[in-house]
Amino acid sequence: MKDFYDFGVPVVMLVLGLLYLLKTPKYRSSSGMKTEQTLRGKEEWKFGHKILGATYILYALICGGMVFVISALNIELNSLLVICAYGTLMLSTPFIMNLSIKKKFGVDEAIEEKKQARIDAQNGSTISGTISV
Repeated sequence: MKDFYDFGVPVVMLVLGLLYLLKTPKYRSSSGMKTEQTLRGKEEWKFGHKILGATYILYALICGGMVFVISALNIELNSLLVICAYGTLMLSTPFIMNLSIKKKFGVDEAIEEKKQARIDAQNGSTISGTISV
């Protein structure tokens, strides 16, 4: 039963990766990964989910290989350590997806302006109000 749990995450990642790679979810659907970059347009959405699928497949192969080697060598690992490794890989996927979209499509000026406005507002460097002479 332990092997089922060890290989369960890589199998789920592989299935999700194949689904995202072969059939991109509808634009802005609940089954897609929504980030600032993927919501820029349909092309970015489609490209981002292709990258997401390929990343999940790569991670599934890495995790599956890691579990296979650990099992073959009869190394007893703490389940928490394995879960942390899986979680780290899964949490890195949005960053990889966003970087790939930025590299292919460029930086969206409107998004960058909004970020800068938020930073300015937090720092109190924006001047508000009117000056009358």
